[in-house]
Amino acid sequence: MNRLNYAQRSNFIAGTSEVFKYEFYIQEFNLPSLTINSIESFSQGMKHILTGDSVTHSELDLTVMIDEDFLVYQAFKDWMEKSVDQKSGSFANREFTFYCDVHNSKGNYLFTVMFYGCKIQTMSDVQLSTTDDTFTNTMTISVDYDWFEFKRSGLPDEWKKDFKIITINDETESESEESEEEEDPDLIIKDCELNGEKVPVTECCCAACDCICEDDDERDL
Repeated sequence: MNRLNYAQRSNFIAGTSEVFKYEFYIQEFNLPSLTINSIESFSQGMKHILTGDSVTHSELDLTVMIDEDFLVYQAFKDWMEKSVDQKSGSFANREFTFYCDVHNSKGNYLFTVMFYGCKIQTMSDVQLSTTDDTFTNTMTISVDYDWFEFKRSGLPDEWKKDFKIITINDETESESEESEEEEDPDLIIKDCELNGEKVPVTECCCAACDCICEDDDERDL
């Protein structure tokens, strides 16, 4: 199933189990730059450039699409406040792992980017509007991280289970199963006026119970 049917304005499906248990959608994000810091060495008046022993990356900027219940907004806000508690003044070095599946305009998978040791630096304000029904609320999050991976194989389903990520498809199917169970007539118990006992509606022959045996010729009197 094409998961992009749920958010045609986005080709990026992201997740991070530590911050938010659901997958969410991103409008824009950057593939970071990489810089290896070189070392200058001099010998007999000649300069040599040696490969450095460290790699630096550019900051990761995400434009996150906010759901109608603002759950993803609350999740990132709570994560930042747990990192630095404004009431007590305490702080903690909280990190999370973040992934983003990238698709093309037709919904075909292209690649996955994994970011490790992520720390949120800034979270932008959210501009709310009631003048446009098609308006999508977004927020920009700047993230610092230790390192990242570029994967062509995608994130395995087993890995997502370890992350405890709930996909939109799984949530929809689960709600559908619960709905079917609630509508099962064998689970509906009613008082039968014929014998005064409580029986499943499918076994009752009393017309007053609004069951399947409403016609006079079907009643077992």
